Parts: sequence; C-alpha cells; structure tokens
Amino acid sequence: MALGPRPTSPMAAARPVSTCRKPRADEALLQRERWYRTLSESLPHLIWTCQSDGPCDYLSPQWVAYTGIPESEQLGYRWLEQLHPDDRERVIAEWAAVAAHGDSFDIEFRIRRADGMFRWFSARAIPLRDSNGHVVKWIGSNTDISARKAAEARYRGLLEAAPDAMVVVDQRGEIVLLNVQAEKQFGYSRDELIGQPVTNIIPEGFAERIIADDLRSAADALAQQIGTGIELVALRKDGTEFPIEIMLSPLESAEGILVTAAIRDISARKAAEEELFVEKELAVVTLNSISDAVISADTSGNITLLNVVAERMTGRSSQEAAGRPIADVLRVLDATTREIVAIPVEAAVRNDRTEHLPSGCLLIRRDGHEIAIADSVSPIHDREDNVTGAVIVVRDESAAREMARRIRAVGEELERSNRELDDFAAIASHDLQEPLRKIQAFGDRLAEHSSSALDDEARDYLSRMTDAASRMQILISDLLEYSQVAVRPEPPQPVDLGQVVTEVLSDLDEGIRSGHGSVIVGRLPTVSASPLQMRQLFQNLIANALKFHPEGVAPEVHLEAAARDDEDGVKGGCRGTPIWEISVRDNGIGFDEKYAERIFAPFQRLNGRQAFEGAGMGLAICRRIVTFCGGTITASSHPGAGATFLLTLPGVALGTQAGGRAG
Repeated sequence: MALGPRPTSPMAAARPVSTCRKPRADEALLQRERWYRTLSESLPHLIWTCQSDGPCDYLSPQWVAYTGIPESEQLGYRWLEQLHPDDRERVIAEWAAVAAHGDSFDIEFRIRRADGMFRWFSARAIPLRDSNGHVVKWIGSNTDISARKAAEARYRGLLEAAPDAMVVVDQRGEIVLLNVQAEKQFGYSRDELIGQPVTNIIPEGFAERIIADDLRSAADALAQQIGTGIELVALRKDGTEFPIEIMLSPLESAEGILVTAAIRDISARKAAEEELFVEKELAVVTLNSISDAVISADTSGNITLLNVVAERMTGRSSQEAAGRPIADVLRVLDATTREIVAIPVEAAVRNDRTEHLPSGCLLIRRDGHEIAIADSVSPIHDREDNVTGAVIVVRDESAAREMARRIRAVGEELERSNRELDDFAAIASHDLQEPLRKIQAFGDRLAEHSSSALDDEARDYLSRMTDAASRMQILISDLLEYSQVAVRPEPPQPVDLGQVVTEVLSDLDEGIRSGHGSVIVGRLPTVSASPLQMRQLFQNLIANALKFHPEGVAPEVHLEAAARDDEDGVKGGCRGTPIWEISVRDNGIGFDEKYAERIFAPFQRLNGRQAFEGAGMGLAICRRIVTFCGGTITASSHPGAGATFLLTLPGVALGTQAGGRAG
C-alpha cells in the first residue's frame, strides 16, 4: 500500500505550508504540535490519523502498545489485519464509504491484543478540512468498550431468559433491543424492529410516557411510570390487536437513559375477566329474579350484598347496607313475645350447616311495617371448602299465611257444608222413601185384593206404577250411597281384599249358581281403605260382571292382583307404600271403547232398561270410592269380547287369602 511521508504528529499534515515562514510563527506551530502530540499520547484511547483518501499515516503509542506490533507494520491499510475476521469486511466497507463522501466514521469492532485476545472498541473519526472545505486529514480514536459489551451480553441473556416480551427503547422512542419472546408476540423478526419507532407495535400510550415534553423531562416522564402496571393495546405485524400490560424500568447506557419495557399478553386474563364479569352479571340477574330476599354476609356477620327483593323488604339499598352488621338491617321479632330474634349467621358459619329462624317471626322494615317471614342461613365455601361467609334467604310468608288462613276457613266451611249435606241426604232419603213405600204398599194391596176387579189395561198401569216406585227407591238408595262415600269417611285401615271378596261371593252365591256362573279369584292383597267401602266396591264390580253377559253364555269373572312398578322401577310402589293393581275381567257383552269414561258418570246406561235392570249408578259409586281411597279405576273392552276393570289401590302387603273359585 503506498504511503506518504509520515508527519511528526497527528496535526502535522494539517499545518499550512508557506515559503515565507517567520521564525516566531514557526516556533508557535512547533509548540502547538508538541502540545497536541503530548495530549494524544497521554490519552488512554487509541489515537490514529489517516490521509484524506483513507490510508493510515499515524498510530499512537497506545495503539502500538495494545497490538504489540510496530507502527510501521500497521500503516496504510495493514492495521485492518488486527481486526477480528468477522468484523473486517464490515469495517472496510464502512471506511471506504466514509472516506469517499467525507462523512464521520462511527462503528464498533474487535481488535486483537498483543496476547492474541480480541477486545471490543468503539471507533470514531472526523474529517479535518481546509479553508475550501476539502478533507485533508482524518483524526480518529478507539475507545475500549469490552466491559460495556460484556454487560450488554449479560443483559441480553437476561432479556432472552425472560418469560415476557422485553423491548428496550431509547429516549427518541426507537427500539434498540428486544428478545425472542417479543418477536413471537408481535410477529416481527428482530431486524425488522431494531431502529423502528415503538409506536409500530404499541401505537398509543407507550411513547408518550417516556418522551420529554414542554412540561417535563424524559427522566421525569419515565419516573412517573416506574413500577406501574400499564394496560395498553398492542399491534401485531398482521394487523391484529391484543391487550397488554407493560412494566417500565430505566437502563443507563453510554447513549443515555434507555427504557426497558416488560410486555405481557393479557388476552387470557382479559377473557377470564370478561367471563367472570358475565358470570357475575348472570349471578346478579339470577339473584334479582328470585322472589325471595337474598342477603350475603362475611364471617363477621357484616352484609356484603342485597338483591332487589331484599332491598324492598328491608327498605335499604345494597350500597347503603354493605359493611353494616346484619342485625342493623334485618330486625326480626318473635311474633308472640315481641322479643328480638338474632339471625343465626354465627351459628351457620361456626357449625358449617344451614340454620333457620324459629317459626312465627316478623321482620320490621325501616318504615316500621311488619312482615311475616321464614328464613334459612347457609354457609358459603371457597374452592378449598373454607367457610367465607353466609347467605341468608328470607321469604315473605305474609301471603302464604293469609292463604293458609283462608284455606282453613274454607275447610271449616266445607266441613260445615258436608255436615249439612249429610243431614240433608239422610232427611231427603227418609222423606222421599216414605211416600214411595206407601205407593208400593197400596200398589201391592190393589194387586193382591182387587186384581180380579181390574181389566188388563188397569193391571198394566198398576204393574208399571209399582215397578217405577221400585226403581225410584233403588235410585234414592244409590244416590244416598253415592253421597255418603266421602261425607263420613272411615279412617283407612288394612283391609284383606281376599276376605272381602269371599264375603261378597257368599252374598252373591245364589245368583252365581242360578246363572251357572263362576268367579275365579287369584291371590289378593291387603290394602289401606275402608272395609265397608271395599265390600261395596267389589259387590258392584262382581255383580256387574255377572249381570252383563250374552244370552245362553255362562258368566265367568276373574279377579287378579299384581304389585305395580312405580316411576323409579321399584316393585310395588315407593317409600314403603306399595301400589296394587287389581283387575276384574269378565266374558260379558263388552262395550265400545269410546264409552270407557262415560260409564263411570252417574245415571249412565249403555243398554236399555228392558235388557238389564239398574239405575246406572253402580260404576259411578265404584269410581267415587276408589278416588277417595287415593286410587284409580279404568275400563277397557270391545263389543262381544268382555270387559276388564283395572283398579290401583294403596296397599299394605299380600293378604292371607290364597284365592279360590266360586260357582
């Protein structure tokens, strides 16, 4: 590399050349040269100069001592040989560009020390120009920044190890450093963000907090934000926004105060907060939709919340009641003694169970109005099942108690009415049957003593009259029987249906034999009912089954029983009360299924009176008896195929009657 004559000092080449030097001026210049030389050689920095077109023409003693290579072996461009191989091409390109354009030179690179180790230096050079502005010399210095580089490396390591995105910003608001989490979070590569405004990733709220303005310095602006969690909105490379929380901290550097921002994506937290908010709103709406007053309290018995019903009931708002002792808001009296009754919050919390007020309590509203109430106090548990408070549910019992009073009054009135009806039925039965008995008696006397004196038409009239009187007497008896089913009920007791049916068959024995009929009885249960009503029930059912049969066909009746599965699949009922199904099946004339309900109405007949006698009250009485016992009765049939009556009755257990056959 061609080198020019070496000047005696860094400033030698800058000294103006004149053919008319005065001795005094020369002496001044030499003295200034010695001063500059002494200054440059006393500095710890590595001082150097280069010619205007780039070749080095001076290296300070510090440079020579550091590299351990004589100055003459490094002049020109040979000083580049001391640079780290990874830095050399970058430095050559930068120095060539600077030398060509006369710009300042500012770069960092590594220089090999005499022991072979490389250390980092910050190199800075400025051009020295003549009076015409032409570059005549480059004067530069290298400052050892190895310690700073080591500190930066350690700092970068800490940044990379951080779980959050870390971004370092200078006081101009430009990004100077970031970690891999920031790359992932924002979708940019490191090179795409370094040197860019921080507003590219955090459009609002960040730069404004660290940049000086007319009212404060940058240091003051930053000091106001240190240690404060700031929630902002960030922007990814793809344009999507997401919520973040940032924490700012200062970082001193050679370039001044930098700002380190720890940036956390709080999307999940915000979603959880939104979900919690929705759940809270749902809880509030649910509480306010409940018709009871709901009050929550802490373990000390201080109110934390009232729903709208509780606000109306107490006359206080939830905000007004919050924090106050429960006794100040819920004043409860014993309706009889008028003494204060404590809400059992302490007992519910201590015993970890639901507690209740005694019955007959009154709530005293803020305006003095009294409300009949019932309440429950239940402990509140956290996720670890620790008791954290209690919830008090207060029900306004005023309407319920008024309804109960009215029901009692109606019940008493109904009982009185039933007694009067009972008395009326007995009187009516007696008063109606007495004239009928006289009609029948006089009719019988006429038939017995005066029949021969009557012509055929008169005898027919007499026969019709006595028959009508008999039917009327049966009808009155059936009506009285129908009305008596529920008017004076016997208390239910165990009734062995096997025994009842045996007695009924004994009463019907003559009719069964004369009609050549048969009644086959299976094993029947013991039910909870009235013995008299059960006898009446099966008397009607069996008599009906024997009566309605085709001409020339011997009647046949089957009685069977089975325990019914309840809704839970338990055989014979549930909770200790078995349900029995009893069927009464015959081979009679049957009926159309569309009349299956009509036949249980009073005075309903499907056949003419000439074919089958009766008033049409038998099945109506059967349904009334079964319904009163808490059971059901239905019928199924087809014309000419017989009929089946199915009863359900509350049972006790299987009876001892083993069944049998009559006829």
